[in-house]
Amino acid sequence: MKDYYAILGLDSDASTDTIKAAYRHLAREAHPDRKSHLGRDAQLGSSSRMAELNEAHAVLSNPARKKEYDEEVRREEAERERREEAAAHGAAPPPSPVPVPGAAAEPQAPQPLRTRPRAGGGVASSVVQHYASQLQQVLLAKKEEFPWRPLKLEGFDWALESDFWVSHYIVTFRGFAIADPEATRKFTNYAQFAIDRSRKLLKQNFFLFLFGFQRIVEFEQVLAQLRRFSGGASERSLILLLDVAHGRSVPCGPRIQDSRYTTLLSRIGVSGS
Repeated sequence: MKDYYAILGLDSDASTDTIKAAYRHLAREAHPDRKSHLGRDAQLGSSSRMAELNEAHAVLSNPARKKEYDEEVRREEAERERREEAAAHGAAPPPSPVPVPGAAAEPQAPQPLRTRPRAGGGVASSVVQHYASQLQQVLLAKKEEFPWRPLKLEGFDWALESDFWVSHYIVTFRGFAIADPEATRKFTNYAQFAIDRSRKLLKQNFFLFLFGFQRIVEFEQVLAQLRRFSGGASERSLILLLDVAHGRSVPCGPRIQDSRYTTLLSRIGVSGS
C-alpha cells in the first residue's frame, strides 16, 4: 500500500490547506517541462514522479477518498501489530476476522491515525521531547531580550515569535527519534509552509528552525538537503541540526548578520552561524 503522506512529505494529520500547498510545491519542482534540457531519462523520471504526486493528491484532497484511505492504513497497522505481537510470543497469529456478507459491522471507537513505521518515524523519543521542553523554557526565561509569545505552526512541536519595530523573529522546534532524508524532507516542507504563512510585510523576517534528533543516518545527504533549503529560502532563515544525545549542533544555512539573531543563537548554545 502506497504511503501518500510520505509521497507529499507530510504528517498523517496534515491539514487540507497543507496537502494542497505541498502538492503545488512538489508539482512545480517535478514537472517534466522543467527537465526538458536534461534528456529523456530525466523526463521519464519526472513524469513518473508527477504521476505519483497526482495520485497522492487525488486521494488526500478528496474527503471521502481520504477517509477510506486513512481507515485502510489503520487496518493495515492493526494487522501488522497483531502479527508482531503473536510472533513475539512464539505463537501463530490468529486469523483475521472474516466479514459476514450482509451483516452490519460492529461500531468501533475512532482511533488516531498511525501511518506505517518509517525510518524517521516522525515521533520524537522521550529524550528529545525532554530536551525540547527545556530549550523552550530557556528561551522564555529571557523575556527582556525577546518578548516571546507562543505561535501555533503546523508540523512543529512548538514555535515562538517575537516582534520589534522593524523586525520579526520566529523560532520553531521539531524532534525526531531518527533524522534521515525522509524526516528531513518533511521538516523542510513544514519550514517552507511556516515561512509562507507567518512572515510579515514591511518587516525583516528572521526564522530559526531547530531540527532535534537522537540518532542520524545518511548524514551527508541530510546536511545537503538542509543547506539547499536554507540557501534558497526567500527569508533570512537558518536550520540548526541538534544532536540531542551528544549535545552537538550544526548550523545549516548562510550567515545572518543581525545582532538579535546572534543573541538568539547564543541562548541555544551556538556561537555563530
